Amino acid sequence: LEKSYFSSLRNYKKSESSFDTKFAIFSTDVDESYGIREALVKLGAENFDIVNNFKFCFGFISEEKPKFIIFDLNTMDEQMDKLIRNIKIDFPQVEIMLILPIEYQQNEEFSDIINENDVLFKPLIYNEFEDKIIKYL
Repeated sequence: LEKSYFSSLRNYKKSESSFDTKFAIFSTDVDESYGIREALVKLGAENFDIVNNFKFCFGFISEEKPKFIIFDLNTMDEQMDKLIRNIKIDFPQVEIMLILPIEYQQNEEFSDIINENDVLFKPLIYNEFEDKIIKYL
C-alpha cells in the first residue's frame, strides 16, 4: 500500500519540476519518517535512501555520496552526537539537517551540534520542513 501511495503521488504531481539531488534520511523513527518522505515526494525530491542501521553509515556515505543527510531522530544522546560530528569531519562536503523532538531545543548538552546545523523540531510546523529543505535540493 505504501509503494502504491507514493507512486500515486508521483503520478499526481501537477508540475514537472523534480529534484535529482541525491540525499539520505537517517532515521530512528519507527514509521521510517513517513511524513517526511511524503513531503519530499510532493516536492519532487525522490532521489533518497532511508538508513535505519547506523553501523554501516560511513560505507553508505562513501558509496552513495549523498549531498546532504536528514537525521530524523527521536532522541539525541552522546553516541548520536559523536556520529554526527564524525560524519562532519570525515565528509565535510555533506550537509546535515536534524529533526529532533522539541525538548532538545533548550538542551545545553547538545547545544553545539544543534547550533552548527539546520534543526527542525518535532512536531514539524506546517510548511516549515518544505521551506527549509528547498535550499538543499
